[in-house]
Amino acid sequence: MMEGTIEMQVKTLTVADEPQIAAVIRDAFSAPPWCENWSDEARLLQYVHEGMDGAGALAFGLDDGQQLVAVIMGHVRHWHNRVEYIIEDVAVRREHQGRGLGKLLMTQTLAACRALGIEEAGLRTRRDAQAYAFYRKLGFQEQEKDVYFSLQL
Repeated sequence: MMEGTIEMQVKTLTVADEPQIAAVIRDAFSAPPWCENWSDEARLLQYVHEGMDGAGALAFGLDDGQQLVAVIMGHVRHWHNRVEYIIEDVAVRREHQGRGLGKLLMTQTLAACRALGIEEAGLRTRRDAQAYAFYRKLGFQEQEKDVYFSLQL
């Protein structure tokens, strides 16, 4: 997998990769449209660790030989009628966005999931986010009967 002259490698990530995952998330989400403030290093590492923790955690990354440039984190859930990979984060470093690397990583991630016997992938995003169109192009379909609820505590 090449980007220009850079060789890209998709790999399964482990807890040992948490600092690199954190760096990708900080870079990807610190700029518009998200403008997330991940300056609290301890909280960022806790967030990543929670995403990588547990028997069902499954994450993939795209490495250019020097650093991770993109990550996907999620968890595998075994329902009564299917095995699902619930994608919780997709992040691409800003300097690599718009080059098809998110699509490359997602395509390879879904292929790896199929090879593991996972039958479905799901995620949530905002309708007004750029990611909405990205996921639609990849074949994800909006589930009209599902609703996400939230309660401020």
